[in-house]
Formats: sequence, C-alpha cells, structure tokens
Amino acid sequence: MTYTLEVWYYDGDRPKAEPVRTEPDLEAFLAYLLSHEQPHPAQIAGQGLPTVGRRNRPDRLFKLDVSPRGQVGALLYTGPIPAAVVDADSSQADAGPERQSDIAKRGAWVTRTAEPIEDAPTLYIDKATQTAFPQDAALPIALVRQALLEFQETGQRPTCVDWQQTHVV
Repeated sequence: MTYTLEVWYYDGDRPKAEPVRTEPDLEAFLAYLLSHEQPHPAQIAGQGLPTVGRRNRPDRLFKLDVSPRGQVGALLYTGPIPAAVVDADSSQADAGPERQSDIAKRGAWVTRTAEPIEDAPTLYIDKATQTAFPQDAALPIALVRQALLEFQETGQRPTCVDWQQTHVV
C-alpha cells in the first residue's frame, strides 16, 4: 500500500499543510525546503495511518530540517517501536510483562550516518529552543528522499537509513 504524505511547513511566514502523493511531489517539496529557510522543521505524517488521542494526531511523525549548504537533511522519527528493534533489545527479554508493554509502544529516533559529513551545517529538531540534531544525523538529501519514499510505501520507520535513539522530541 502506498500512503499519501501530509506535510506541514512554512510558505513565507504562514504555516501550510499539503499532501504529497507522488515522487515528483516529494521532489518539489524537498526542493522548496532547500530554497526557502524554514522557521521550524517541517513535519511529515502518512494519511490513513493510525492516530492517537482526542485530536487524532498521527501516531508516527517525522521532523525534517534541511540545509542547502551541502544539500543535507536530518530526520527525527517518533512512532511505534519496530518489532525488529524490540526483538533485538536483550534488556527487554528480562523485563517483566508491564515493562515490556511500556517499552514496546513508542520511541523516538534520529538518523545516523557511520561517516559524518565534514563541515555539515547545524540542523535543528526544534529551532525555537535551538535543540540541534547530533552532528552524525546529517544525511545527503538523496538519502532523506529515499527514506521518505520508503515510509510512503510502507508506513513504517524506514530501514534504508540508520537510526539512533533519542529522548528529544
């Protein structure tokens, strides 16, 4: 199944939400972000995926900051913990049933590269508080695009990029 992405970003000083249905739509969205500085990171969710709470907020969401300098970006993903991550975490195997169910619900991760981009600009999870992504979270924009295309196809945290857990959302 393919999901339509719902993206929130700024057009000038006005917040804007629009659907991203196709690969050319995603290309245009990323090109816009790279050519128009954003006061806050863009947010991205998949239409038709589960929601939570009374306001029906997406249960999985990306924050994306990009920089035209070096054509780089970084992603923060919040959402359900992938089963492979739960299975691989041996600390959960010994946890009691209450602890296992708490751990298996949700998590937050930022992208990670084994070879950090030299002189990568600072990218932000939250620009208002100046909360920066780790330096090794910056990826070439082509990998960011690939990750978002994979999410659009699967509705799951992308596996084409590496992730590191974070407590910052």
